[in-house]
Formats: sequence, structure tokens, C-alpha cells
Amino acid sequence: MAYQFLAGNPPFRGGPAQLMYQHLHLQPQPPSTFNSHISSDVDTLLLHALAKRPENRFATISTFASTFLQAVQSMDVATTSIASTISKTKGTDIRATLAISKAEALAGSYRTLTLPGGQRVTVSIPSGIQDGQVIRLEGLGEPASSGRSAGSLILTIVTTSKDEVSSISTGRDKTNNAESSTVISNLPGVTVNAAPPTFINTDSRLTSNNDSSAMHQSDKTASDERRRYSKGSAFLLITLIFLLLAGSAGLFFYTRGNNLRAATGASSTSTAVTNANGTTITQNTVSGTPIHANSNTTATANAQANSNATTSAITQAQSDATATAIAQANSNSTATAIAQANSDATAQAIANATATALAQSNATATATVQAATQYTGNWVNDDPNTRGDTRLVISNAGLILTVHGYGACSPTDCDWGTRSGTYTGAPFVILFDFGGGLTHQLSMTLTTSDAIHLQVVDVGSRSGTNTYFFHKV
Repeated sequence: MAYQFLAGNPPFRGGPAQLMYQHLHLQPQPPSTFNSHISSDVDTLLLHALAKRPENRFATISTFASTFLQAVQSMDVATTSIASTISKTKGTDIRATLAISKAEALAGSYRTLTLPGGQRVTVSIPSGIQDGQVIRLEGLGEPASSGRSAGSLILTIVTTSKDEVSSISTGRDKTNNAESSTVISNLPGVTVNAAPPTFINTDSRLTSNNDSSAMHQSDKTASDERRRYSKGSAFLLITLIFLLLAGSAGLFFYTRGNNLRAATGASSTSTAVTNANGTTITQNTVSGTPIHANSNTTATANAQANSNATTSAITQAQSDATATAIAQANSNSTATAIAQANSDATAQAIANATATALAQSNATATATVQAATQYTGNWVNDDPNTRGDTRLVISNAGLILTVHGYGACSPTDCDWGTRSGTYTGAPFVILFDFGGGLTHQLSMTLTTSDAIHLQVVDVGSRSGTNTYFFHKV
């Protein structure tokens, strides 16, 4: 409400769906966009109050009201100062009333104005403009003397009930006998009566007294209207601030009253419960006086019965405890014997399993040693003319096999020396490294079950891979 009152427009315009979208997603324009007299402090205040997120707004309505009042008071001071400064640095403003049709106010339009001195200017009338709004055109007023800037052309919009050519009556802020008026000449495309523009002679000798009186009366009426508008604005601002403060106070006292009523109700309930308890105690005390003797007799009988019952219960409990202890002892003995038997059986089973595993291990080791033993002996290449491995002499010490190798050389075979390795299964692999990058890796496999034929795959670093067949001698 404060935004619309100061700017002359609501923050957003459009249909229901458009308004919903704008309120949720768009930031409103500063009010000074529509009213240049509004200060930046008031812009900031209203935009803060219209923030999308609640935590970004004023915490209370009273905070907003006090801040709003300070900003408005600052704006009044700044406006007075600015007006005083402008009056000293610029020429006189020209004020006029521009009548347009409601269709033009809704859709927007253009008007060409002829100013005193013959200057023609085109004024753009924005769409949605309302009756009473002001259009201010800087630099189009009366020219100033001594090099100062010209004044402003200030147009007050008045809407009429039908489209027609509308004239504006103008008056200069300074008082003289030569008042001027201008006529609006419509641009092409606007449906109005095509009246030619009229130029007003500013020579006081050609101006009638009646016209001069009428113009003075118009200026006086406009001045009175502006004064009433200013007073009305101040009154509405004060009323708005008062309503905001009254609403805040009413909400505070309403909340405080609810809290007090809730506390009073809780206290009343507590008092009623206390009184009810006191009444019950009093009634019990009064009614208990004549029954006291019977109560003692009954209590004695009950005590005797309870004593007898307790003695019987203790005797029965002791008997049950003894029987339970004997049964528990027997059960423990039986459980201990069973546990001991199970333990002995488990130990025997573990011993048997260990013995079995050991036997299996020994059997495996024995079989592996026997397989390694089959490699022992003197082996000769089946090809007497071979140029590779000629003889192998293999011995073993358990799983350790020692291989003495010979290669073809002239005039006698080359002695490769001996190499040893652990037998882990066929094929048995041994490496002869002669240094200087010369190596021979032998992979040996028995090819017959009688262990008299041997296949040797020799991978030489220089000779490549060769396969030889040996027989035991």
C-alpha cells in the first residue's frame, strides 16, 4: 500500500497468473522509477519490505513504521533543499495539463506539442498511465539567463471519456501579463480530430485581458490542487504510520492477554485439585473415628493369619530349596561327567585327526621323494650328433636334485658344472647361468612310467628353444 501510494502504481501489473509469477520471482522496480521525488532511502526501505524471503524483511511492523517515518522526514528535508538549489541554477518551469482519452491512457500514445518560441517536441505517453500522473521533461521549460540551464516542461495527465483532440493550457511559474498556451498536434496513426496546431503569440499587446485572467485563474487552481494534494499526502502518510503502530500494539496486547488467561486457568485448576484432596482427607479422618476399635481387632486377626501363612510359606520354601539344591547337585555331577567324556572324546578325535594328517603328509612327502628319485642317474642324448645338450648326471638328497650338465663342444663335450634345486613336481626346472648374459634353462619331464626316458626343453639366451630326448644308461 505504501509503495502504490508513493509511486502511483502497484509493484506489479497483469492478470492473476502474471501477478503470482511476478510476486514470486521478480524484483519490483524502485518507486523512484515512477516518482522522481522519492529518495534513494525510501527506495531501499520499500524494496527491503517487499523482499521475497521473510527473513530478509523487517522483523516487526513497528520497526518498518519507525524506519519509514525517518526516511519520509529525510525526503522532505532533501526535497526542500533540492528545490531551493534548482530554483537558483535553472530557468522557469512550464506547467501544462494534457488531456488524453481513456484508450490512449490504456494503450499509450504520442503527442506533438508546440512550445512558446515555436519549438515542437514529441511526448511519449506510456501505456497504463493514470489520471493525475505527471510527466516531467527536463530542459524544455523557459530558457534561463546568465548561462543557466532551461527549466522543465511539467505535464499533468487528465483522461477524458472519448477520443478527441485535447489542448493544454500552460502557465509560466513567473507572474507576468504575457501568458502563453500551446496546442497539441496529433501524430499520424492516432484517431483524433485533425485540428491544425495553433501558435500562441506571447506578445502582451495581442493578448486580451480575459485570456490573461483565465490563465491566472488556471495557475491559481493548479497551485491550490497541488497544495491540497501535498496536505492529503501528508495526512495519508501519518494515518498509515498510525495504523501500523496501532496494529503492532493490538497484536502485542492480544498475545499478552492470552498468556495471562492461560496462566490464570492453570492456577485455578491447581487450587481446585488441592481443595479436593484436602476435603477427601478430612472426610476420611471424620468417618474413621467410630470404626477405630473394629479396625484394631481386624488388624490383629489379619496379622495372626499372615504370621501363620508366612511360617508355612517359609517351611515350604526351605523344603523346596533343599530339593532344588539336591537336584542341582545331581544335575551338575551328571553334566560334569558328560562334559569330561565329551572332552576326552574330542581330544581323542583331535589326536586321531592330527595323526591322520601327519600320516598323509608323510605319505605325500614320501611320494614326492620317490618321484624325485626317479630323475637320478646318467642320461645320454638320443641323438649322438646333437649340437646341444649331450649328457646329464642327476643325483638327489631327498627333494634336492643336483644336475651336472654337458654340451656339445670339440674335441670333447663342454662341462657346464652343477646346479641344484628343490623338486616340487614335474617338470623339474633348473637354470645354468654362465655370466655375460649366457643362460640355459632346462625343463625336464619323465616321458615313460619306467623312468628311463627323459624330455628336456632347453631355452637358451642365444640358441633359442630346443627340445632333446634322453635315455638312462
